[in-house]
Amino acid sequence: ATRNPAWPTRMEFALTTACNLQCVMCSGEFSSAIRSHREGLPPLPQRYGDEFLEELSPFLPHLEQARFLGGEPFLADINFRIWERMVELGATAECNVTTNGTLWTPRIERVLEALPFSIGISIDGVSRETVEAVRQGASHDRIMENLSRFVAYRDRRGTSLSLTFCLMVQNWHEFVDYLLF
Repeated sequence: ATRNPAWPTRMEFALTTACNLQCVMCSGEFSSAIRSHREGLPPLPQRYGDEFLEELSPFLPHLEQARFLGGEPFLADINFRIWERMVELGATAECNVTTNGTLWTPRIERVLEALPFSIGISIDGVSRETVEAVRQGASHDRIMENLSRFVAYRDRRGTSLSLTFCLMVQNWHEFVDYLLF
């Protein structure tokens, strides 16, 4: 493809704080679950809808990479609407998502098959006890099951997969085991 310098080739999207976990190192600024449960605050307003999607659409076919982070990207309807619009427009950008690995749905499967996704999964531990203590609300078993699905996806599609670890007092004792994992 010929590069057109009039258009950006990379965009990063952190459009919502929608999240299903209350991680110990996070705050309500990044997680709707923490904002609601731990901080007792009302939800932040949703700012991105139809008008935003229409304004964004001309940029999507020119992208080489689109990064999605903030909260849990696979919970945010606006992210799915962007991915689905990319598919409609014939965009081929690599979509990079940082996820907590707790979700796997038919809608996720559809966008994964339609676009090339590179996935980063935040795990922050190896043992059930540590993962579930740090990533409050997560199921270690579900994360491991979904990790296997994401690995199979990566192998089939030739994309990348990475794991992230936020080194803290609560999990430092598992860092070596994590690296070996």
